[in-house]
Amino acid sequence: MHPGQAWHTLLPRMRWFAGKSRVIAEVVLTPLPWATAEGAWPAVRTEMLDVRYADGGTETYHLISAYRRDGIDGLTLAIVDVDGLGSVALSDAAADPDAFAAYAASVDIDPLVELWARPQPLGVEQSNSSVRIAANALFKVLRRPQVGGQRELELLTRLADSGVTPRIFGSTWSSEGALTGVVMEFISSVGDGWQLATSACRNGTDFRGPAAELGRALRLVHRRLATPTADDPGTTTVAGSQLTDELIGRLSTAVDELPQIAELASALRAVYEAVAQTPVAVHQIHGDFHLGQALYRADANGWALIDFEGEPLVSVGERNRPDSPWRDVAGALRSFDYVRGAQAQPDSAAVRAWAASAQDAFLAGYADGETIPEALLRAYVLDKAVYEVRYETSNRPEWVHIPLETVQDELTGARRRDNK
Repeated sequence: MHPGQAWHTLLPRMRWFAGKSRVIAEVVLTPLPWATAEGAWPAVRTEMLDVRYADGGTETYHLISAYRRDGIDGLTLAIVDVDGLGSVALSDAAADPDAFAAYAASVDIDPLVELWARPQPLGVEQSNSSVRIAANALFKVLRRPQVGGQRELELLTRLADSGVTPRIFGSTWSSEGALTGVVMEFISSVGDGWQLATSACRNGTDFRGPAAELGRALRLVHRRLATPTADDPGTTTVAGSQLTDELIGRLSTAVDELPQIAELASALRAVYEAVAQTPVAVHQIHGDFHLGQALYRADANGWALIDFEGEPLVSVGERNRPDSPWRDVAGALRSFDYVRGAQAQPDSAAVRAWAASAQDAFLAGYADGETIPEALLRAYVLDKAVYEVRYETSNRPEWVHIPLETVQDELTGARRRDNK
């Protein structure tokens, strides 16, 4: 069996594969040069996998594949036939420490990074794969590289001295000029925001202090990204009607896919149209901000914000487009609601009060005394919740009720405000 045939079957099992709800018509594997010397085992190389769907869509995935003479329990994905190697055991190098050590040794990395002999796959991401390759560094393998998709590298470079983002130690690229991997600082932490907040909510621990601190960290990032550079004008202004059109465009996509959103479309459009007459300040933002994108440093030096790629279901062009910082704020507020939804009794008075207090503290820390644009923030919260309904429907159907309840609750609240 050719490796491409194997991946046709294997893809739906991969955490980073985004097309689980689609029918794969064909896959085409393009092998790139070997990262290991001839005769070395495991033999490791980068591969590009073009996935063609029955609905006519296509996606390209980046693989780092390892091949061995003999399989290893827990690592071997399939037995395949490879030119020059014969019948060999295929594994994903990002989950295979020895294979990834060989791959990392072939990459140009900052001398500050002393590579470990056995890297540690982290296995915590949805759309990419991260491997800790040294005490101070991790290697993020980008699974869906696209030309023009260097967003995270560019933003982290701009934020290098902010104190709240990881440093960059190296990068890898395809022959077509697409970013395929980033070597960045490993942040030693006591946990990410989701873990810490979920635990605090479960135990009834006050989280207002960390939430406010997280709001201030996000504000610092936004202030840096709002500042002009040689390649970026920083803050610009767009018409509110343009934002409304974009929100309604995304809503239309959701309506076509989700009957439960179609039933609420009219009320959602009314919320989006409420911002049409107000100009909106925009600049580069995080783009997919939630509690899992923040690590609390083990040295007690506060939060570090990570994963600046943007929303995984959004095109590269949309990710690179400047947006309002209030989109990131909405993402954080939604994330605290997910913490509530993950509790054993999510609708209890105590859990609801905990989530509301954390949201209020985060918002106060972020706003720092400035006026909050309520209508704009509401529109972004609803847009994010609709996106989450789409995402959960495809990936975690058992979680769909969390964002769907928010859409319903927010719309009920909006109607009450309008009727006052």
